[in-house]
Amino acid sequence: MKRCFLQRKGLNVLVMLMIVTSSGLKIYSAVLLTTITNELLAKHWRQFLFYLLLQGVIYTLACAISGLNSWFQEYVIQKMINDLRIHLTEKLTQTSYQQNQAKDAGSFVSWMTNDMQMIADQGFPAVYQMIEHCTMLLFSVVVLVKMHYSLMIVFALLSLFTLYLPRLANKPLMQRFQELTVENEHFTGKMSNLFQGYATLYVLNALSYLPKKVQQFSLQLAKRNVRAAKVHAFSTFLSSFANVFSQIVITGYSGWLIFRSIISFGAFLTIENLSANVMNAMGNLANCLIMISSVQPIFDKYEPLQRKEKQQTINQKLPDHTLQLENIDFSYDDNIIFNQLNLTFEVGKKYIITGASGSGKSTLFHLLTGKISPTSGKLTIGGVDYAQLSANQIHEEISYVDQVPYVFEASIEENLTLLQDFSRQQLQQVLTSTQLAQVTTQLPQQLATQLGPSELELSGGQKQRLALARTLLRDTPILLLDETTANLDKATAEQIERYLLSLPNHTVIMITHHLNPKLAGLYDEVIDLNTL
Repeated sequence: MKRCFLQRKGLNVLVMLMIVTSSGLKIYSAVLLTTITNELLAKHWRQFLFYLLLQGVIYTLACAISGLNSWFQEYVIQKMINDLRIHLTEKLTQTSYQQNQAKDAGSFVSWMTNDMQMIADQGFPAVYQMIEHCTMLLFSVVVLVKMHYSLMIVFALLSLFTLYLPRLANKPLMQRFQELTVENEHFTGKMSNLFQGYATLYVLNALSYLPKKVQQFSLQLAKRNVRAAKVHAFSTFLSSFANVFSQIVITGYSGWLIFRSIISFGAFLTIENLSANVMNAMGNLANCLIMISSVQPIFDKYEPLQRKEKQQTINQKLPDHTLQLENIDFSYDDNIIFNQLNLTFEVGKKYIITGASGSGKSTLFHLLTGKISPTSGKLTIGGVDYAQLSANQIHEEISYVDQVPYVFEASIEENLTLLQDFSRQQLQQVLTSTQLAQVTTQLPQQLATQLGPSELELSGGQKQRLALARTLLRDTPILLLDETTANLDKATAEQIERYLLSLPNHTVIMITHHLNPKLAGLYDEVIDLNTL
């Protein structure tokens, strides 16, 4: 949390200045009560009206600054939330593929929504409130000490009581909020999974399953919310009790000082006002500390998102792009996929990978892209072991087009470039080679056309061409294609495959279940994983 405030240090300094100014003016307004009361008792009418008017002006100014600060605080909080989202996303991009895939997308969405909302509502505001309460406390104590030193002793003892009593609920409250943030993650993931199955429920005439499961998941989440609210209510009760008890004690003590003629009667109202400020500040300060502690588990769970980079011994470009698998073993649980697999993919050659379902075709591609690591054996590119290369270095050499390509809710151009720099000539070249230009030129906004459920929906074949164009735009020397043309008509698929096979300096490795006889002779080798 500290990093968030330091990142926006300038804005937070302005917030603090407004807090200090507003608090100082409010305290001065309370101090004027002594003078106003004394002037009233002395029947000095003009002086009474003057100080009363002055108090009104000062308090109005304090309220105006406080109101402005409320708006400005929200502005700064949203800035810090955006910074935190970006920081978290950057950390996610630096994790290993396996670590990233260990969590479902629903958990990450919950981090970006539920967690951020909790921090914005409870975490950051609590810090500002703590600063305000500390400022009010400091100013009030200074004034009270000037009135009589004994007030300071009484306030100190009562402040400790007010501060520490609510801390009895601190530990259980942290635990409940930690449980709540985990349940929010589970709820988001479950709801996402549930509604993704709408089509299946529709054709099975089982749509009644949806409200039943929503009720089940909602009750589980509600239970966690109620448990957290229960502990928070207990904490609030302790804080309120300590506050009221302390103010009663202070009222009694200040009355005793007046009876002893140690302080004036006019000071009584000021002490009452300041005592309320001090006790409210101490009680709220305790609550602020609890609220800050309650959101700390959210920040703690982000800390493990650190990646141990592979030791990079190769800093220059690889000597060549030959891919070699030597004695590769790989298994999922007890299911052996590869046993002593040996393959070599030479530079510029074209390969077809075939095999029955479960023979390891997709697993082979996952190994080659570095998504997973072999159980044993050696995987090299240009003679350099994958273990000596970073993920970035591997992906500068190898691109992979998935069997089910992903399309982002963005423009066609953004889906192609992914906000990286490419020339219009490069874009036009890949659009033409994948025959996607025939689609984009017919659209009113062409490459600026937005894609998504509420915008333009591409067909399966168009998505495949988009994904292929996105890959070709990167111009990596090795292309891994998983059934890339499966959803295209035969003529279009053949034209695109011929283009890919004509690339002289690119190694093309393609998975297919239906090898076009017209193109079979253009491949350098057909590898059947069932025979290896």
